[in-house]
Amino acid sequence: MIITHIKADNLLKYTHLELTDIPRQGVIAISGENESGKSTIGETVCFALFGRTFSIGEEEITRVIRWGESRCSVHLGFAIGDKDYEIARFLDNEGNHGARLYPAGEEEHPFAKGINAVSEALDDLLGYQFEEFVESFYLAQREITTPHPHSLAIKTMAGISALEKVADELSAGLKNEQRKQPDIDEQINAVEADIEALKIKPGKLNGLEMDLNAIRQGGSSLQKNDEALNKSSQNYRDALSHYKSAQLIKRFAELFAFLSLVITVATGVAWYLFNRMPDSTYTRQLSVLMEQYVPLWRDQYPSQLLLVFSVSALFVVSFWL
Repeated sequence: MIITHIKADNLLKYTHLELTDIPRQGVIAISGENESGKSTIGETVCFALFGRTFSIGEEEITRVIRWGESRCSVHLGFAIGDKDYEIARFLDNEGNHGARLYPAGEEEHPFAKGINAVSEALDDLLGYQFEEFVESFYLAQREITTPHPHSLAIKTMAGISALEKVADELSAGLKNEQRKQPDIDEQINAVEADIEALKIKPGKLNGLEMDLNAIRQGGSSLQKNDEALNKSSQNYRDALSHYKSAQLIKRFAELFAFLSLVITVATGVAWYLFNRMPDSTYTRQLSVLMEQYVPLWRDQYPSQLLLVFSVSALFVVSFWL
């Protein structure tokens, strides 16, 4: 990370602090008298990045606001590789704390907003957090001590801490699996004992599977036969219904044919008597019967008996054929 510019208002000792065009190469020295604000610049950088300073913790962070003011703000520009970024942080004396992280020159399009989101985004960009920063890059006033060669900051900066974390997780997982091993061995022994108790014969399973396939094939054949029987049964019921209807029609036809035959014979005999033997005793008796049982009988009707005879005879012939 290379710091490119700083701008702050009402922060610590400064009413206004602005450093622009900071060189990206070389060593930069800041000189001045005691209490002139040299350390404040380092504290400003620390606050801009992490929302706290080395000497002021998060629980009393409102102390960074300049005495007599109600709020403060800071804008810090920095470069990582060939990309420039800027972080803006705001704080008032009521503890309202805001932050935005965005590409340089695009303050209206932040890719992280809010102190938690900005903290996570900075961790992804820088690869370290406040603790590693103050132990490695930032040496606070009166804190000149020899850093521990195996400190967390060094491991974090070198990328070792992530590997150690993975190694610890793998080791813990291995130990957990090792603790499960006795139970697994016991389960294996129990399964082996069950297999031994079953006395499974080699090749027996194949024979059972063949029997099962034969049973399935037999079941499939029976199912097809059952479907065929159901279909035949339905066809029989349909045919029986048609047969009964045909039988009923046949009976009616036979009855009608019989009645037609009777009518044909009767009308034929009557016509013969009335037209060929009008003076016979049988004709007179028939005429009396007709007048007695047929009130509408008239003398001219005998001539029409031939028509009735012909029609009924036609029906008889058509039925018997």
